[in-house]
Amino acid sequence: MTASWLQPLPASSAAEPAAADLSGSVPSTPGRRWKFYNSFMDKTLCQLHPSEAVVWLDLFRHANGEGIVTRSQRLIIKATGLSRSAVERAIRRLKEDKLVNVTNRGNNLKQQASQYRLRALIREDKSAPSS
Repeated sequence: MTASWLQPLPASSAAEPAAADLSGSVPSTPGRRWKFYNSFMDKTLCQLHPSEAVVWLDLFRHANGEGIVTRSQRLIIKATGLSRSAVERAIRRLKEDKLVNVTNRGNNLKQQASQYRLRALIREDKSAPSS
């Protein structure tokens, strides 16, 4: 069975990417990786707090073809310029929004980095009134 992110992307206009573009892990091929990135930028980024976006983008930059990245909070802090509390808060919110799944939690005492799986799911618009 082929991984969902390896399936051909549906045809869509540049102004309105299809929702399916956002459903999988980070693609390994450069063309698909850019489409995944552009879909995230077009649909999801505007719904994130700036610190969440910066942390997600740092993780995306270092993710492998399966959307998995092993990265310590220390390195995220250094790369983004955010405070420790801002990075922790951003990761917590990204987890709540299902954009990041912590698959292996690190441990500062043993100097182990956390492992994350990235997704580019559109979260519900929390500002929209519910009907």
